[in-house]
Amino acid sequence: MTGAGPGRPGAAVLTDPGHRAAAADDVPLPRRRAGVSRRRIVAAVIGGALLGGAAGLGAVSTLTTERAVALLDLTLAVSDGSGSAPTADQADRFVQSELLYLNSNTFERSVLAASPAAAPVTLSAAQVGSTDVIQIVAESSSGDVAVATADASVRVYADHRRALLGNHGAPGVGGTLVESAADAGFQPSLSRTVGVGAGIALGILAGLLLAVLPRLLFPRIWGLDDVADAGGSALRPLLPSARDGWLRALPDRPSGDPLETASRLVAARLAGQLTGRPLVLVGAARGVGTSFAAVNLAAALARRGRTVLIAAGDVAGGQVASWFEVPDGQPSLAGLQEGATLSDVAAALDKTAVENLWLLTAAPSERWETVEAALAGPTIPMLLDDGWTVVVDCPPIELSSAPAELAPFRPVTVVVAAVGATTEEQLAVAADAVPASQGVVPVLVNDKPRRRTRRRVT
Repeated sequence: MTGAGPGRPGAAVLTDPGHRAAAADDVPLPRRRAGVSRRRIVAAVIGGALLGGAAGLGAVSTLTTERAVALLDLTLAVSDGSGSAPTADQADRFVQSELLYLNSNTFERSVLAASPAAAPVTLSAAQVGSTDVIQIVAESSSGDVAVATADASVRVYADHRRALLGNHGAPGVGGTLVESAADAGFQPSLSRTVGVGAGIALGILAGLLLAVLPRLLFPRIWGLDDVADAGGSALRPLLPSARDGWLRALPDRPSGDPLETASRLVAARLAGQLTGRPLVLVGAARGVGTSFAAVNLAAALARRGRTVLIAAGDVAGGQVASWFEVPDGQPSLAGLQEGATLSDVAAALDKTAVENLWLLTAAPSERWETVEAALAGPTIPMLLDDGWTVVVDCPPIELSSAPAELAPFRPVTVVVAAVGATTEEQLAVAADAVPASQGVVPVLVNDKPRRRTRRRVT
């Protein structure tokens, strides 16, 4: 619906925009190499340590068994109890052959038959260094079962050797017991301290990799801290993504809505600078959600009691006009020529369902240089002098000349970025395109860019 613009009663009309200060000489803003913030590194270390420690403790609790060991010296068994000293080579071959038997399924079945276990148990045997001593290890969820099984293994092996040699009385044929499992007791197979420590170390390493690698390999804006790392000034908070239907709910959106809350906070931080100055939103790249941010900030400013205009919102493709269902053929910004009066401007405005929020659209076109040149015309200063707050929604910075066209009006220019979609280089290029007289360029970050609607056609 087209209607007259509600100019502020009693507002001073200053037809000469020359009272505005001219832009200062361009001075390059300091930039610093983007890196990973200390806060992010600390968070990665702490988070990784906590998660890794918990995972290590869980792994130890799940995988730990009780371990019992019996030590058996086979020195006398090498000589079959005869007492003759074998050569080192003979002793080594004997120990290795006995280990094959002690680690066989046959031996394990014999032990379990002689000492039935109340819990699952596993057996293994290994040589202790280069000696003739072997250790028989039993592992089970029950320490008592592990001890009983290890000591039973010693007896079963001795019986096997005597039966094999047919000499039941020769001493030492079954080896000499150095230490029984009952005397040594049982110990957990995995140390909780070692498990938790390893988990913490791996967790810290994983956290650092997750914090650093994406930013080294993919130097993009992932959050507000990254804006500061790239040398920018982030407007807090970021604008969260919205559900489908957010535009229909815009007129009566409750204050507790996350998007409404974020929009109001950002608008409040900008409002004090907008007396007689337009708010210009320009995308650091395509698809970052500039129009989405412009509509939400304009609505938030309107709810603060201001009379707000979204100007040229469809200059790049008709998105805002399509959202508000403005028909083609309406009077547009480009149609307001020199000599246009406030009444002519009012006739070109479209009222929205949001109180105090109006649109000044542009005819859809493949080329919008004419529209952007019109930004420097009389329309915007006329509205600003009449007390309006003007929000200009611009195409991406690589396509838009709006910051330069509006420079004489000392605009508050905000670069719009999107989480995971805007590179640090794009952000730096966009900030450098803003006149240096503004100082540090504020950056508004969208959680997720809004999908572009279909381009309007005439």
